Amino acid sequence: MRERISNTLNPIYRTEANRLQAHIKKQVKIHTQQIWNDRLKALDTRDNSIWQIQRNFRNTKSNIPTLTHNSGIATSDDQKANALANSFKSNYTENKRPDDFTNNIDSDVTSTLENFFTNPPTTTLTPTNTDEVINYIKKLKNNKAPGLDNVNNKMIKNFTYKSIFILTHLINKILKLRHFPRNWKTAIVFPIHKPGKNKNSPDSYRPISLLSSLSKIAEHIILLRINQFITNTNFLNPNQYGFTKHLSTYHPLLRLTEQISAGFQRGRSSGAVFLDIQKAFDRVWISGLVFKLITNNFPAPLIHIINSYLVNRTYKVRVNNTFSLPHRVNIGVTQGSLLGPILFNIYLNDIPSHPQTMLNLYADDTAILATYKNHKTITLALNKHLALLENYFIQWKIKINVDKTIAVLFTKRIKPVSPPTLYSTPLQWSQSTKYLGIILDKNLTWKHHILHARDKFRHALRLIYPLICRNSEMDMYNKVLLYTAVLRPIISYGCPVWGYAAKSNIKILEVAQNSIIRTITKAHRYTRNSNIYKALKLHPFKNYIQILAKKFFANLHNSNNANLMNLENYTPQDDHKRPRRILLDSYNPP
Repeated sequence: MRERISNTLNPIYRTEANRLQAHIKKQVKIHTQQIWNDRLKALDTRDNSIWQIQRNFRNTKSNIPTLTHNSGIATSDDQKANALANSFKSNYTENKRPDDFTNNIDSDVTSTLENFFTNPPTTTLTPTNTDEVINYIKKLKNNKAPGLDNVNNKMIKNFTYKSIFILTHLINKILKLRHFPRNWKTAIVFPIHKPGKNKNSPDSYRPISLLSSLSKIAEHIILLRINQFITNTNFLNPNQYGFTKHLSTYHPLLRLTEQISAGFQRGRSSGAVFLDIQKAFDRVWISGLVFKLITNNFPAPLIHIINSYLVNRTYKVRVNNTFSLPHRVNIGVTQGSLLGPILFNIYLNDIPSHPQTMLNLYADDTAILATYKNHKTITLALNKHLALLENYFIQWKIKINVDKTIAVLFTKRIKPVSPPTLYSTPLQWSQSTKYLGIILDKNLTWKHHILHARDKFRHALRLIYPLICRNSEMDMYNKVLLYTAVLRPIISYGCPVWGYAAKSNIKILEVAQNSIIRTITKAHRYTRNSNIYKALKLHPFKNYIQILAKKFFANLHNSNNANLMNLENYTPQDDHKRPRRILLDSYNPP
């Protein structure tokens, strides 16, 4: 046809060619849509295809562009990997103390470690067995990426009993020799771009470490023995809620907000300082950590293994299929490891508290709170505690980012008050802050958080909308499953803490849920929401968050945390309804 047009220049042929081209485009579009529809219809939870496709929609991965750094320009994968590896070295730099700091404990730490390691331990750790190893292997997640050895969890789950026996024997040798294998101490680091940062700068990426799956089995066995000692000695600070059994981010949030609310009801204000610890896990002083293990009488063989595990670690940055040169690390506890969180908790366990303030910890997320009628008393109490913390952080080589540390005055009054100071820098009062994923505004109305949750919900919805829109051929069961597993947790996170918010604020999230539920079911405009929820066997949003809250509060006693146990006992003579009562008193079982 094109040849005819070229030879004859006949407009009839050109019209026919345009018609054929449009027809071909239409048929290609129909064929593509049919392939997509067939793929959606075939999605199933049993083969994880539904979760894989939603991850593909939500994860917008992009190649690392050309990087500009001090040594020049990195264009190839090899150059990019090494440029990023050199950039990440700054994460593993030991924090230095000020020259005028007098309370230096380096000599005590050095002498204690020398005395300890010159005397081999006379005891041994309890060996593991195949049952203990098998029990952990069964819990491994199939979709976890492997480390440098390329042994993934699926392969481990298919180990023969003989292979498991050999692995158990190897772990027992680690426990006996008190030595962690060098090859298991190398991490593959994937660079992840920080949102809003310049993609051409190596400093705009954060490292995500992948460790050997086999090494994590050995870590688990060691972790069991650490936890056994911690439980038997009741070692952990009760103000620490991070990575602890039966505790979640909800618990420190509840403790904090209930004290603020109780203060409001008694005509008191609360001042809080939310501290930002810079590179908290990456810059743990290893000698200081081992010193604390020794002085707290942890089993000697356990200390030897932990020390072997922490020192002389290496990492390689991976860009596509290319690795950087290895870099040695002798500081910090590895993020992504099983032992890292508990070792960090041990390192921060002796953080000082103050009788005039409340201390809240979730791993490195640190907050202090003072509640009084007089605003000057609040500032004074916060300053006293901050002075203790300043000395502690310098002594143990922990750096606080003053610019990112936030102070909030929770009050119903308007009159300003002088702010607290940190390292001689005034911390100006902010109207709100984000703490453990929840936005706390100065009046605890929760509107800022609810609007943020709604916007986050809408963004996630846009990413997977082709899967659950009205025209999608995906089965309705899978659409509802995607909503309940991916979208609903975004707007319900933290509901035991903020669920008592005003009806007008809760309505914002109810509308968001109702809208997508109607889209999923292709509901007619006159169909009642109550009928849709009944047909889908789902709860309206208000009822759903009340169910979650009721379950959470019923399980508070499982934590065995003294601070939380006190939260359960509301004063009977209190004329005001506390937040938990507002939320639960309106609960109507479906």
